[in-house]
Amino acid sequence: MKRGEVKRDKVTNITVFRKPYVRDALPAVLYWIGNAFAFWAFYTFIPLYLVQVRHISTPVELTWLATYNVWAVAITYLVSWLSDIWGRRPFAIMFALLTLISVWAMTLVPDGAPLYLAGTLVFGCNNATWCISFAHSTELFPTHIRGSGIGTTMTCGRIASIFAPLLFGVLSAKYGIAVAFRLGALAWIFTIIGYLLSRETSGVELEQIDQQAALATAPPGQRAAAAGVGMTERTL
Repeated sequence: MKRGEVKRDKVTNITVFRKPYVRDALPAVLYWIGNAFAFWAFYTFIPLYLVQVRHISTPVELTWLATYNVWAVAITYLVSWLSDIWGRRPFAIMFALLTLISVWAMTLVPDGAPLYLAGTLVFGCNNATWCISFAHSTELFPTHIRGSGIGTTMTCGRIASIFAPLLFGVLSAKYGIAVAFRLGALAWIFTIIGYLLSRETSGVELEQIDQQAALATAPPGQRAAAAGVGMTERTL
């Protein structure tokens, strides 16, 4: 293979769920399901909740939503930077849990500043978790299936998110929007489990990912030879 060329599988989307890539793909599917389901379950109905349940005027609601996104920019930037220093998994797990807690808090705290603060944390922590997930899933797969790996695992999350507004609508009609928010936020548990099952990728060079994938897919004889060369290099 010439320099600059890459090896491409004939059916890359299926390859994502074959060895050795399935070990990374399945946890990514879990955290994308949690991310997408909880995201759409919440963001679809937050304006309705603020106006109809909390009785906030439309101008105030629009102002809050705008400033929520300003805070989300700051929190996302900070957390993404910290994930480069201290790891993707710890911060993804931490902020998925914080998002879950913040959604519950938003339905329980009194009006005014506590409600605004809870909403700020929801928007900021949610966006931070998504941003880390983009980086983490990019670093899981080797070059020749990276696009398919990210696209396929995210698509699984998007398929699950199709049902989020439908399920949320049924729950809110029967039990109220606040209860639906709390139940929908539990989808972040999938994100937490996905990261617990996944591996840390922060600081891993992309070339190293390609080498590990090539070694895992090589015939047993070549794999043993490559391992022997690696041990020899480490002893020199």
